[in-house]
Formats: sequence, structure tokens, C-alpha cells
Amino acid sequence: MVANDARRLRTPASLMAMVVVGVSLLLAAGNVSADERASEALRAGSWSLQFGISSNFTLTSFEGVLISCKKHLSPKSAIRTGLTVSGQVGNVNGDSERSGVTLGNSKTDTDAASLSLSALYIYYPSPVRRLNVFSGLGPDIGLSRSKDETRNVSYSYRGEIISKSWTYRRQVYFGLRGVVGGEWFAASRVSVLADYVLNLRYSYQRTERWSGYEKLPDDAGPQDSDRNVSKTEWLSLSSGGVQFALSIYF
Repeated sequence: MVANDARRLRTPASLMAMVVVGVSLLLAAGNVSADERASEALRAGSWSLQFGISSNFTLTSFEGVLISCKKHLSPKSAIRTGLTVSGQVGNVNGDSERSGVTLGNSKTDTDAASLSLSALYIYYPSPVRRLNVFSGLGPDIGLSRSKDETRNVSYSYRGEIISKSWTYRRQVYFGLRGVVGGEWFAASRVSVLADYVLNLRYSYQRTERWSGYEKLPDDAGPQDSDRNVSKTEWLSLSSGGVQFALSIYF
């Protein structure tokens, strides 16, 4: 059985918040003294790494990515990229007993993997030594897959019954990511930045489920397996909120 496609549109009110923040930052940039020299860290060819700052002031991943780095093309422009690779493998085993007698057991194997990549073109309207505002826009893509497989064994006076089932999911998304923010240089090559993130994404997910029997008692009649496939696609506009990071230049 194949389910009909579903389409959804999500549009949060945070779009107006991003516009307000962006306008405020651009106005602040216009008030900075024009005779301040741009920080040496913003020179063409410089690189930096970004580390997220969590709520308890410890360093973590930035933008939820494994690594985030930035290269300046000029004092006013840069490319910031983020890459995430993750995976998980595990299993759960369980036994069912009554009065010391084993009635059956089950085992579930799980494996999952995901990959995401973003690239932002960052623009600094008025690069100076200490406090800079910026905005950015660029592509955002990702894909993931997961599989859960369960095997159940039960015992009765009729004999052994073994059933199996699995669920397989695949998802892909692509879209645009926009940011507006500010960066304050605490030292010549160390800065603290905060930016507000907005994501526009198209996502597609395919889910396939199967269940059936591997072994039945001899007197059991024929048993059909069950297979179900569903496809879902949606367009979403969501806010990533305000993010804080420590940036190290070299």
C-alpha cells in the first residue's frame, strides 16, 4: 500500500523579527566612526574557526555543525561553511519470562546516518576594528537515513513463532539560510559573534515499513506479509534563533 503524498507549508512569525534585527544592525553600522581601521583579522585571505557558546558558557558546535570555518575574500566579504556528519549503530535485546519459564525474546537493531552542508556569503557593510555587523545568505542541504529492524521469537505449545519487521526512512532537504548579526573583537584575532538565523527549506521523506513471519508452527495457515510506503514533502520557514560563538582567526 502506498500512501498519498502530503504537502505542508510552515511560516513562523519570526520573519518580522529577523527584519527588525537586520535593520537595527545596519543602522548601528552607520553610526560607527568611519576613520576606524578594519580589524587585521578581516583581511583578504584570513581564515577562522567558529565554536558555539552554550548557555553555561562552554564551547560546543556552532550552528549544530561538526565544523564551521570562514574565509575572507576581502575586508567586506567572506564565505562561511558548515559541515555535519553523524551516525549511530545500536541494538536492544529483551526476554519475556513467566514463573521462570522463557516465553520469548526480541531484538531490535538500529542504524542511522546523516550529512548536512551549508555555505553562506557573509557581507560586512562597514568593517572596523572592534564591532562589526554582517548579513549572509547561502544554500543549505542535508540528507539522512535510518533503519530499525526487529525480530521477535515466542514459544507456545504449538511451537516456535518468529516474526520480523523493519522501518526504513530516507530524508533530503535543500533551501536557503539567511543570517544577520554582530561580531565584537576582544583581541586582534579573537572575536565573539551573535547572529540570528532563518531557514527556508524544501524537505522530502520516504518511509517504508514491512512486517511478516520467518517461522510458524506446522499447523499454521499461510500468513501474508504487510508492506507500507508513505511519501511526505513540505516547505518550511523556520527560525534558528540567536546563536553565540567564539571565532579564532589565523
